[in-house]
Amino acid sequence: MFSLGLNLALFDIKLKTPYKGLLFLRGNEFEVESVPFFGEVKLSLNEDVHVKRIHLCLVGEFQYDYICRGEKYGLYGERYDGKTCVLWVDWDNLLTSEDGEVTFGNYGDTIIPLNKARSKSIGDVKRRQGSITEATTPEMPALSRTNSLPSEVPASPPRVLEVPKSGYDGTPFKNQNSPNQTFLLPKGNYSLPFKVFLPTDICETVEGIAEASIRYRVHCNIERGRFEKTESKAKYLRVIRTLHPQNLNLCESIEIHNTWPEKIQYKVSMHKKGIAIGSTIPIHVIIVPMVKGLVLQGMSCSIVEHFNIEQSHKRSPEFEKVIGRQHLAVPTMEELEYERWDIKTHYRVPHKLKELTQGCEIKNNLLTVKHRLRICIRFQNPGSDHVSELRVNLPVSVYISANSGFVVDRHYEVDPRYGTFIPNDKLEEVLFSNGQFESISGSRRPISPMEDEEATSQDEIDPDREEAAPPLYQEHIFDKVYDMNSPRSPLQQFQEYSPLPSPTNSVLNLAAFVERPESLDSSIDSGEDPLSPVQTLDVQALSKVPTYDEAFDQDVAHIEDGFAPLYPYSSDLDVASDTSRSPTRRSRRNSLARSLSLPRFSISQERSHDDDDEEPKRRNSLGLGKFFHLKRKSIS
Repeated sequence: MFSLGLNLALFDIKLKTPYKGLLFLRGNEFEVESVPFFGEVKLSLNEDVHVKRIHLCLVGEFQYDYICRGEKYGLYGERYDGKTCVLWVDWDNLLTSEDGEVTFGNYGDTIIPLNKARSKSIGDVKRRQGSITEATTPEMPALSRTNSLPSEVPASPPRVLEVPKSGYDGTPFKNQNSPNQTFLLPKGNYSLPFKVFLPTDICETVEGIAEASIRYRVHCNIERGRFEKTESKAKYLRVIRTLHPQNLNLCESIEIHNTWPEKIQYKVSMHKKGIAIGSTIPIHVIIVPMVKGLVLQGMSCSIVEHFNIEQSHKRSPEFEKVIGRQHLAVPTMEELEYERWDIKTHYRVPHKLKELTQGCEIKNNLLTVKHRLRICIRFQNPGSDHVSELRVNLPVSVYISANSGFVVDRHYEVDPRYGTFIPNDKLEEVLFSNGQFESISGSRRPISPMEDEEATSQDEIDPDREEAAPPLYQEHIFDKVYDMNSPRSPLQQFQEYSPLPSPTNSVLNLAAFVERPESLDSSIDSGEDPLSPVQTLDVQALSKVPTYDEAFDQDVAHIEDGFAPLYPYSSDLDVASDTSRSPTRRSRRNSLARSLSLPRFSISQERSHDDDDEEPKRRNSLGLGKFFHLKRKSIS
């Protein structure tokens, strides 16, 4: 009688973002032009299914829980906790429309309880469908002895809309909204797109603070009949906001110089105020001792995080925590000069977002996070064992960078039924990995301090300050104009300027044939296989099977980039290279090469005759004559 659920082979939400599972914004609300949010809901049905609608929503939740000294209870603490909504985007039915509507979270909106945001979204949907209007709502008739009940309004008969074919890519029933209609989806694969432009002042994701957090989830429901189970799918979404390339924190240096009376004069400087999470920052310290016999004991560095929460009722006190305390590498007293200590060292910024939160100011001062870099310098006073400590605090701006640093965060799962966030500390997700080395086997390791010191010592342009502007016409690459007066062929010019190499193991590796045609002929005549791999790779790395999420997220990666994929090396090529050295395989390969035809890029062609066998040989400007013409020799 009751259905247990749909027999779905696939039900997933695909987000079309440059980075996996996150929206990356460059700048604040006044610097970002627009925030597009696109994606698809993918379905694979094993049977015909009747559905009422496929509903999708994007929800942003702000949760806080802290204790502060209350005014009513004196010394006793008063607890403040709650869960509110900062953004609600609704797609009523993906079968009829792909455009979403921001029901809450636009410019000027602050926060609202989740239940009110949900009821507001449902009311807007019913109002769009026409079920809550003054024209359709019947009025209560006047009371009388014969007619004391309102007359029944005849309901419109239900209508069933059927997809004409098995499977569909797009919105099958556009602009066909009606309260009394169902949809019949035949067996097959479906890809339902959705899109919306979010407000530029959208709150960014905050996860590393125990007292407050901002998280987002994308929730999709397949609603069916009254006695049939609703299928749900939820996905976690991160909204990350970084500094604009023209932000002053990326180019403004910071330094502090002062005097400790009758002890030292010091100067601490950094080349920029903004520090990226997971990166290594250089620190320059100059100390002039004013007392003889003063000994440098060591240096340490840490980040002090300050944050406060502001609600409608009151503002929380300012919380503080110390993060990432590290001992810095300093030279010995023998390596330092006598009158002036010049120290250059590096500090490794923590790379986990659950430990360090980026600096942010959420709209309407909902949550404010600031940082300062604390450098502690320890000295041993002359003639005693007493140790003095100097603390220098530098105001810094901590941000998340996609170009530098190694950013890791814990894995989050969303309960599809209740929409609660479930953190998994045993699993970690690498958000950005430009600050690390990735081997061919897939293992990752952070860059050592010495390697990073050599990298940062070079005077290079900060990648975070580079804007993704279109190149000048003189710097075009993909629309290369061929020089027909050049002695080189168009293919040779293309191979020289093309950023994409040809497949190494493919017979279409034209660059290898153009550059070394003689070696190709000699290898064919000697019985060697020219298609054998040039280099050997790790078999374990090639045979590694990706997870479902990795394979599903990369299904349209090459289509979005606009280029055909490069096929990886296979172990079967090694076997083929050994078995193809027989005369039979050589003759088959020669016949295949004779029958192979490629597009011609040159207009003029010349014909010449070979003196040995008088066979016409075609020679063009590509330099492929020796590849298409293989000398006939008897193989016995």
